[in-house]
Amino acid sequence: MACRKPRSMWVSRAAAIGDLAPHGRGGLGRPLWSDPAFDCRNRPLPRAGPIATLASIVFRSCMHVQKAKLPKGLSYPVQTGVIAAALQDAGVTLDCTVNYYNHLGTGFAAWFWPANPDVQHERLYLTIGAVRAEEAAALRQRMSETVLPEFIAWVRGLLSLPANSPIRREQHEFHGRLFG
Repeated sequence: MACRKPRSMWVSRAAAIGDLAPHGRGGLGRPLWSDPAFDCRNRPLPRAGPIATLASIVFRSCMHVQKAKLPKGLSYPVQTGVIAAALQDAGVTLDCTVNYYNHLGTGFAAWFWPANPDVQHERLYLTIGAVRAEEAAALRQRMSETVLPEFIAWVRGLLSLPANSPIRREQHEFHGRLFG
């Protein structure tokens, strides 16, 4: 899910339960952008910035995708939508950057980065490497049946720790085994 939000609809906190606020005011009579809970980086939205939609209120995660063009004969083992759906179904609302690489051998790796003085929110960084096109179907199945559930369990395990836990305040790595 991208961070960009269309400018076509104004909603209030009540929209999370189904009532749209066409007058363009957030909860408690404030403009929606003055409430930091609606920004994917836990910062107030700029006054001239985009306006939140109902979907972004319910699932407050941002997914930033960087995808390189693939040469012939290569394919990616998972689509961004599959990752976003898995994170959403698990209730993970972290800011997530996904980098797709157009060369073989990188597999699937994820890093959990805790909040720090420069970036004051937790986030995920994923790297996904290309695979040979003839192996792609089998690897997509392995990705959806094995690697993604393991990854989601890993993330949920980290997020289940208290926010002040020493383990949660450290960087962690996850490497999914795509091959064998």
